Amino acid sequence: ENYKKDKKLVLLALKSNHRAIHFVNKRLLDDKEVAQMAIKGNGGNILYVGEKLQNDKNLILEAVKTFSAIFRFYDKKSPHVGKRKSILDDENFVIKCLKKNGDAAWSLPEINKKYYMTAIKSGMSFATYEYLDAREIEKSLSDKDLDLIENMNFRENEDDREYFLNELQSERFRDVNYKLPYTDLKYNLEFAIDVI
Repeated sequence: ENYKKDKKLVLLALKSNHRAIHFVNKRLLDDKEVAQMAIKGNGGNILYVGEKLQNDKNLILEAVKTFSAIFRFYDKKSPHVGKRKSILDDENFVIKCLKKNGDAAWSLPEINKKYYMTAIKSGMSFATYEYLDAREIEKSLSDKDLDLIENMNFRENEDDREYFLNELQSERFRDVNYKLPYTDLKYNLEFAIDVI
């Protein structure tokens, strides 16, 4: 039981296994160094660190690198927000987050042109592009921006069955209604069964 309170031991445990956060003494969850180590291993661990640290913008920027669902947990309208402060009212901060991980765009409650283009330029995956289904936004983009989207590498995954199976079965798209507007795989019964 004392090992859960030993900071050096906790840091070593978190370094080797990010799931160790679930066994850390509550007092150490308020320690910024412990929080940084936990989040470095898995951005989702920001949900388990001390309440005050969950609102630390530097830790949020670190967490978003590997936790694309982050905006779901910082939206004041979400049942998941708890005592965390909403970060969605700060457009500049949302853009900073999207620059760290363009795939986090899927977890925004609403996407606008600025967020969309930031996510595109930050290397958004084809799965996120598909999920966003931003054809309405694309109608308002400049030719230069449309060319950028058209030339993105993610287009190569458009009908890649294995790619979509991996993406749809990943943690980031769990509990998400996924329409697949741009690919013909949605008409493939075997593919649908494999996803389920």
